[in-house]
Amino acid sequence: AEAVDDAMKPVASGMFVKDAPERLTTFHEARLRGDNEKVLRVLATLKPQLLSVDAARYTPLIARLREPGAPANGARWNADLDLLEEAVHELWKHHGAQ
Repeated sequence: AEAVDDAMKPVASGMFVKDAPERLTTFHEARLRGDNEKVLRVLATLKPQLLSVDAARYTPLIARLREPGAPANGARWNADLDLLEEAVHELWKHHGAQ
């Protein structure tokens, strides 16, 4: 299974680079509108790539964002969303964004 995972990394990376700008835009617009359901749907699409890159770093962040009632804690919710947005920008640049 590890060999398959290693073989799929370039494919996943390429898909991420292609899709990241649109996902970031959708994520950002949903945040501005306060559409927390849409924010969580975009998070679900980003989760596999984030966890494949650094599960130790992103698992706790994703878990906090997905906790029931997380959006009600406005300051923490927004701080965590800021961290997630920064992480996706970093990954996108690292994986060859122009």
